[in-house]
Order: sequence, then structure tokens, then C-alpha cells
Amino acid sequence: MTAKIGEGMKTVNASSTEFLEAVKAAGLIFFRKMSELVPDNSYAEAQQELSV
Repeated sequence: MTAKIGEGMKTVNASSTEFLEAVKAAGLIFFRKMSELVPDNSYAEAQQELSV
């Protein structure tokens, strides 16, 4: 993966398994925080799908 940060470029390598696990973990954190901030919305389904 390559990302442009300011004027520079950052490149990293990771297996698809490692990448997907990191994205899933970040998604769970995101939806937990959203549940705190907007308790009227249910993010249970999204969290369940990320837990698979």
C-alpha cells in the first residue's frame, strides 16, 4: 500500500490477512465509538459482521 502524505510517499507491505484484520479491528473501534456518540442508532449488525 502506498499513501501520499504531504509531499512524501509512504509505502508498506502486509499480507492480505494482516491488512484485513487491522481494518476489521479499526472498524470495531469505530462502531463502538459511534454507538457511544449516537446511541439512538444501532451498529450491532455492522459490528457482528466485522467480528466474523
